[in-house]
Parts: sequence; C-alpha cells; structure tokens
Amino acid sequence: MWVSCAIVGFDSYVFSRMESWSAPIVIGIIQFLLLVVLARRLGIQEVSQVLAKLLDRAVEVMPASKTKLPEPPPPEPPATITKQ
Repeated sequence: MWVSCAIVGFDSYVFSRMESWSAPIVIGIIQFLLLVVLARRLGIQEVSQVLAKLLDRAVEVMPASKTKLPEPPPPEPPATITKQ
C-alpha cells in the first residue's frame, strides 16, 4: 500500500512539472517494471499470471520475422580412443 502511495505522490509531483509527453511514458514503463519485480519478490502470483498472458498475446499478435537465422552446423562426432 505504501508503495502505491509513494508512486502516486511521485507521479503527481513530477508529471505536473514536465513539458513533454515522452518523459512520463518512460517513467511509467520503468515504474511498471519495478512493480513487477517487487511483486515477484513478495510472492504475488497474480502478477506473474497476468504478465504471462499479456506476453503470450503479444507474441501471437507480432508478425513473424521474414529473415531466418542460419542453422548451426551439425556437431562433430566425438573422437574415439583406441587401445594399442
């Protein structure tokens, strides 16, 4: 609870003094990432479930890349040691 109050206080102070729209978006993204990390450390499972659903949807919506990565060469067979 104290975290959300601190964020609202910080946002209301900083955003009222900003002249552009890009800085609040960047600050919001950073705050979101920090809240996700904090929720994971505190063991809040709902955040992980919602985040997994959002990421799955984002992967479905994003178009597949048209360029394929080259396939790695096949592994070389292991060297055999023969006894003499």
